[in-house]
Amino acid sequence: MLAPLVLLIEAVLLVFNVIDLNDAVLLELAMEFVFALVALVMATAARVQYRKLRRSGMARGDAFFAALTVVLPSPVVAVLRHEIGVLGALWRWARRRPDVRPGGTAVQYGQEVRTFVAVSIFLSALEIAVAELLIPWQWLRIVLCVIGIYGAVWLLGFLAATRTRPHVVGPDHLTLRFAYLARIDVPLAAVTRAHTVTHGQYTKTVHIDDGVAALAVMGTTTVAVRLSGPTTVRVNGEDVAAIREVRCTCDEAAALIALLPRRTG
Repeated sequence: MLAPLVLLIEAVLLVFNVIDLNDAVLLELAMEFVFALVALVMATAARVQYRKLRRSGMARGDAFFAALTVVLPSPVVAVLRHEIGVLGALWRWARRRPDVRPGGTAVQYGQEVRTFVAVSIFLSALEIAVAELLIPWQWLRIVLCVIGIYGAVWLLGFLAATRTRPHVVGPDHLTLRFAYLARIDVPLAAVTRAHTVTHGQYTKTVHIDDGVAALAVMGTTTVAVRLSGPTTVRVNGEDVAAIREVRCTCDEAAALIALLPRRTG
């Protein structure tokens, strides 16, 4: 990323005779060596982190993107994860292989977004047709067509991700997900009970406040899971302490509630 800036600085120094061509070449080689060394160190650190996460039992995909945060900013990794994930979800959907580990039971969610996504896909196709009919410049029609097709595929992939990445009640954890946008892992031993209750007007997909971690779909949650006390849960791969209640939404709330333990506490 810094190479173009280095070249520009060298060009300015050459123009004003601050350095000669030989010095410029040597400086460029030195900078390239430094960049290569830094890249090697960062790649090694990412690889070490990946192996550590894999040994802890984390899935390959989750470990890969978690390790990427060693070399890239978290927001960039989140975007990459989602872009790659929604495209990969199409492959899982076609093969009917949801991302559910052995021993886990899937609980579907996302009925709130399916109509919206379906309408958006239809509108993308309509926009492509309108552009072909009304825009006289071929190059612009091609650009808009490519953008429209990618948008439709992305939306279809997002829909596939909501189907192939369901909530999962496993032997040890309750995993709540919304496609590749968010994930909350709750230790099952801390769950005391769950009930249906609607909370709305969330402005973020994951909202954490006053001991409550909410994973909202379309700004709403429909199920509340009570915990035995202040509990540490994992939110998007990071530990969040002192959580007493977790909220989510699912297509069949009764199915999720029936799978969760009910204890006094």
